[in-house]
Amino acid sequence: MSPTGALFEGAGPEAVRWAESLAALGAGQISEFALELRLLDEEARPFWISLTAYSCKGGDGEILVIATDISDRMRLQEAARQAESKFRNIYENISEGVYRSSPDGRQLAANPSLVRLNGYESEAAMLAGVRDIATEWYVDPGRRAEFQRILFEKGRVESFISEVYRHKTRERIWVEENAHLVRDEVTGSPLYYEGTVREVTATVQQLMLHDRLQKIGAVICACLFQFRRHANGHLAMPYAGLGLEPLFGVAPQMVREDASDLLAVIHAEDRNRLEHSLARSAARMTPWNLEFRVNHPERGTIWLSGRAVPDREGDGSILWHGFISDVTAIKSNERQIYELAYFDSLTGLPNRQMLRDRLRMALAASRRNGSHGALLFIDLDNFKLINDTHGHDVGDLLLVSIAQRLRQCLREVDTVARLGGDEFVVLLQDLGDSATRAMRHAETVARKVLEAIDQPCLLNGRHFQTTCSVGLTLVEGEGADSDEVLKRADLAMYEAKAAGRNALRFFAPRMQKVVSRRAEAVSELRRALDEREVGFDLEGQFDLDGQCRGAELILHWQRGEEAPMGAAELTALAEEGGLGESLSRLAVESACRILAQWDADPERSQLSLSLNVSPRLFSEPGLLRLVGRLLRQSGANPRRLKLEVSEGVMKGDLTVAADKMRRLRALGVRVVLDDFGSGLVALGSAKLLPFDEIKIASSYVHGIEESENHRAVARTILRIARSLDVVAVAGGVRTSRQIAELSDAGCRLFQGPAFAPAVSFERFDAEVFAARGQSAARQSGVAATG
Repeated sequence: MSPTGALFEGAGPEAVRWAESLAALGAGQISEFALELRLLDEEARPFWISLTAYSCKGGDGEILVIATDISDRMRLQEAARQAESKFRNIYENISEGVYRSSPDGRQLAANPSLVRLNGYESEAAMLAGVRDIATEWYVDPGRRAEFQRILFEKGRVESFISEVYRHKTRERIWVEENAHLVRDEVTGSPLYYEGTVREVTATVQQLMLHDRLQKIGAVICACLFQFRRHANGHLAMPYAGLGLEPLFGVAPQMVREDASDLLAVIHAEDRNRLEHSLARSAARMTPWNLEFRVNHPERGTIWLSGRAVPDREGDGSILWHGFISDVTAIKSNERQIYELAYFDSLTGLPNRQMLRDRLRMALAASRRNGSHGALLFIDLDNFKLINDTHGHDVGDLLLVSIAQRLRQCLREVDTVARLGGDEFVVLLQDLGDSATRAMRHAETVARKVLEAIDQPCLLNGRHFQTTCSVGLTLVEGEGADSDEVLKRADLAMYEAKAAGRNALRFFAPRMQKVVSRRAEAVSELRRALDEREVGFDLEGQFDLDGQCRGAELILHWQRGEEAPMGAAELTALAEEGGLGESLSRLAVESACRILAQWDADPERSQLSLSLNVSPRLFSEPGLLRLVGRLLRQSGANPRRLKLEVSEGVMKGDLTVAADKMRRLRALGVRVVLDDFGSGLVALGSAKLLPFDEIKIASSYVHGIEESENHRAVARTILRIARSLDVVAVAGGVRTSRQIAELSDAGCRLFQGPAFAPAVSFERFDAEVFAARGQSAARQSGVAATG
């Protein structure tokens, strides 16, 4: 049997192979051969046959050919080859890592993606480098045990997320693994497992960031968000933290596709501002920043603050990334701070700071348009008497009543402010461009103020009546600043006081000279303090035996050819010019220097030295630091230093004053209540403050000879001193009669001309201390009577 030539037509190499083999068989070169041939049928479709040819022995050269159709087998092999090729192509090029590992963790194969994921260049290098997956690959070695547990229990592992090392570089990344276990078909023993590895670092980091943001949002009163405005204007919030609902009363899932519910709770007055601010941010691609109100369904109206940065997306949408926080408490605190800074807490009127601001604006307006205004400085005439006699509660009610009456005298554009105490100021604005008409209008208002305040008022069931003195000046833009205008009105008010009170006075040019001289005096005092030209005298303090026990340091200033300025006037000028701290520093420094000199002399080392500190200076927080520093620098004994404060300290917060005194005493410094008894309030408040000494007011000392009332008050003060276990000092003693009366009442320490006048330090050291005041004591006859 022989295949027909038609089958080989166009068959190419198969026909050649058949012919060559057949010729070799016929020539006796081979005894048989076998071929698998790919042939074409009549329709040119391929098929495969297996041919085996034998040479027939003993025959006439015949050849036996056996043909078998193997097309099905060959087609299966071809399909297998194609499948393997496709698999290898996928295996080599797939983005996921594909691997095969032994059950004990030794890697057997890895595709290029897994090789690259682990930082290697070839499969061989990676297989040689990886020895123990558990310890070398997983950041947490326990994850390997968990992987194997699931694999052997279930036969497969799905979506197993772990943090691993990029094996060669040791970079930490996150991967997702899927694997299945391959077992022996006969024994069921595990042979290996194979699976895929996919890096999911970016996804895990996003999820971790989202989780962190959610946690942050849960503990802060804020919400992280993304807000999108589509090209067609539709609004959505694709992401919002857990803080959205506490801020807006709207759940995050409700606004992911449509933010209408969110916009609906924006306060009606702020909605347009919000929309305009977003539009402006989108147009300019600049950060969005806005404070706005929200009508929360449970919390009512609250304030929120939003900040975000915009991104323009490919479809024309704008996506903002930012956060919104609750600033309700901040806004409330700002309001309270504003009210504390600009309003009087008792009357609700603007305070000095706001008055200055409005006065500056009025002066600026006057400069621009030539308009005039006026300023009224109002001081109540007998407020102190009412306050001291009937208590602060009644005084406060009276001030509130006065504030209400002043408001009723004014237009809405005018300002009435309380400067403090019983001083009020009225600012009248827009009174026209005529100075004469402006002054007439201001006088009319001032007369209304005088009449309104003069009316009786009912307080705590009792009728009270007071009057006021009013100083008036024009507010003109040229030639004056706010402080000068205030001083002019203040000077005019004092003229009204001098005229008998319940009166009105206009500022006159001659008063300006007083203002100028005062300003010059402040300037000269500043220079004098810088150049240490302010001096002091010492006035001795003596016991009944005429022994000098200490002294008071009294500042004075010789200004040019004028008479020396005494301590009271000097202190007032220093405080007015903002030089109070400098003056106080000079006094304390001088006292410490003197005490240090006395400490070096055994005879003088027991002397004490006192100096006066005004209530204003006493309240300054830097006083303690100043005193402590100067004591340390000088080396003076603090127990010999005494600070005298007037009972003006009792007009403020007694708790604060008491704390200041205790802290001074902790330094070793003693505190003296000066001029005690000059105000009735002192008698009721002295027990609340930790004084070491009380100095009886000079007015009671001087009047003790003629007035039984003064004698009674002096004796009462001395009894108070004994009950408080503090030393009492009589100040300003002039006569032996005063010494006798006070000593009979129990006073044992005296100061004043009757013993020794105030003299310079040199004279005090050489004369007063040496004389020990004995001559004065003997002249008084007190030493003998004891």
